Amino acid sequence: VQSNDNNRRVRLSIKPAPITVKVIPAPNPYRPAVKYSGGQPSRIIVRATSKTAMELDLKGTIAIYDNVGNTVLTDTLITPPAGLANADLVYLWDGHNSKGRKVGTGVYLIAVSVEYATEAKEEKGKPATGRAMMCIVR
Repeated sequence: VQSNDNNRRVRLSIKPAPITVKVIPAPNPYRPAVKYSGGQPSRIIVRATSKTAMELDLKGTIAIYDNVGNTVLTDTLITPPAGLANADLVYLWDGHNSKGRKVGTGVYLIAVSVEYATEAKEEKGKPATGRAMMCIVR
């Protein structure tokens, strides 16, 4: 207990550790198969790492653009099950746009933004971004 009024408690501000993101489309190039033949969707793996040795509770968004810059699809990323430390975020894409139509053959840009899901700290960290190119061949 401090009896001096000049000694006061100071709030401690904690900055979150920066996140690095690596986007891995697999398989690349992707050949969407006909649904009745048992074709699998493409997996877009988002590998997020941090310098801290804790589990990363992350949330993210994904956007896919065509070669002209038109938005093909935007969605949220699937969070990994609880208990898996540093598990990858995964998005399954079957080669259709947001209206359910098949996209054509070409090169597509995948842009991902990832941030901490539970932010109990005073300062919010800047979202980490990652990009990758994916080819679709029909």
